[in-house]
Amino acid sequence: MLITLTTLTLALSMLLISRAIRDEVVYLLVILISQFCLFLSLVYAPWLIKLLILVAIIVMPVRTPTLWSLPRSLFL
Repeated sequence: MLITLTTLTLALSMLLISRAIRDEVVYLLVILISQFCLFLSLVYAPWLIKLLILVAIIVMPVRTPTLWSLPRSLFL
């Protein structure tokens, strides 16, 4: 369980750090490492943590683009 929480913490912190990075190569490397850590944490996580993550994903609101928010030039 310690490995799971460590990799999950590492993945989330790297995702937050990646928002401040301007260099494209470093940004890509940080994103890839964070996604790998997130995958490892999900593989080795106990079922309760997987269930909590699933509930968080389901409860989060999704922003979908609406037809009315598109520019008018697309319709002309």
